[in-house]
Amino acid sequence: MSLYKSKLLAKVLTVLAGGVLAQLIAFTAIPFVTRIYEPYAFGVFANITQTAAFLVPLISLCLPLIIVLLPFEKEVKPFMRIAIRINVFITILFLLLSSILWAFGQSDIFIIAVLSVLFAFSIAAQELFMFLYIREGYFALRAKLLIVQAILIAIMKLWFGFSISNDYYSLVLASITGYTLINCFCFYSSKLNQADMKLNRFTHRIKRHKDIVKYRVPLNIIDNLSLLLPILFLTYFSNPAAAGLFALARTVLVMPGNIIGKSLADVLLPKFVALHKARQPLNSALVKYTSYLFVIGLIPVLIFLSFSESIFSLIFSDKWTDAALFANWLIIWVFVNVVNKPYSSVIPIFKVEKLYFINGLLNLTLTVLALYIAYIKELNAVDSIMLFSIVTTIPQFIVIALGYLKARTYDFSNLGKHQNV
Repeated sequence: MSLYKSKLLAKVLTVLAGGVLAQLIAFTAIPFVTRIYEPYAFGVFANITQTAAFLVPLISLCLPLIIVLLPFEKEVKPFMRIAIRINVFITILFLLLSSILWAFGQSDIFIIAVLSVLFAFSIAAQELFMFLYIREGYFALRAKLLIVQAILIAIMKLWFGFSISNDYYSLVLASITGYTLINCFCFYSSKLNQADMKLNRFTHRIKRHKDIVKYRVPLNIIDNLSLLLPILFLTYFSNPAAAGLFALARTVLVMPGNIIGKSLADVLLPKFVALHKARQPLNSALVKYTSYLFVIGLIPVLIFLSFSESIFSLIFSDKWTDAALFANWLIIWVFVNVVNKPYSSVIPIFKVEKLYFINGLLNLTLTVLALYIAYIKELNAVDSIMLFSIVTTIPQFIVIALGYLKARTYDFSNLGKHQNV
């Protein structure tokens, strides 16, 4: 059993290492990219990437998750072949819908819409291959491909910026090309052209896992729409340059925050599961780790707030100094998001995913409300993001409160029989 656990841990660490290194490579390239491209180009690029992220669950229908759950190995590649066809079909539908913009004379928005759809398709297709590699145990290959892709995209962003143009389409072209190259390698190496499945068998497998499509798709749409709306708001009610400054600030703060948060969740969840199985107190451990994170995280936050403008000017160049004005408010959301990781980690233990989904709806509602107030009050770009950042911390505190109440109830109901609580 210990040998099995050590092998499983090695596989998990390989998957995490690939994702983390790929993000670190992308993060390291940002100071070089920002010296070539202007905030305007970055703002339009942010619109395209976030719109693509919003479209991905609509194109993929979360079918990659089903690949891991298929009962028979012989069905995996035939299932993937049909899933790719569905992705292509939905992508074509979105492209046809985008042509309406062209018909009404919105050629600039039409180009952005087409690029968003193509980018979304490349991401959705890659999700299929990455879950295939997880299913087949090719963890090292998956990690290497993610790292190679990050390097390719970073190099092409710099190369295209120098040789083609420093406008947004060079950033988009580099990203789509990077995904497409890896997808082509995955497609031909997986030999999907030799696999096929009858449609009724495919639909049968979908019905067996219909809850994934039924619940995961809307949840992913809600989460990505919450991220997209501030970008769209700044682009169309301020200017694309403001959206670019905001996008850089969010990337700089959220990317390391996601890495730290993911690492914390992966470490804390097994620990809390072990405490739960052993009928040990949970709430005291949750309070302890949350307090540690608050104290430890508060120090870099205060340092950042003191020198944010100098940091952005020095690392990303003077034209990006104003991104610090957005970052000073966004860091509140990132800080609370990291601090709440102990409590968000116990959500699977207490099986309150439905409440978590409702909390996602609340987050979207508050996002819309904050941006609507900013619009009717005619707030400037920075004040709008200030309102957005403060309001959207509320769902994070709700996660902490929900986890606290569940853990406290668990301690009283299960441990009170054996000890004074």
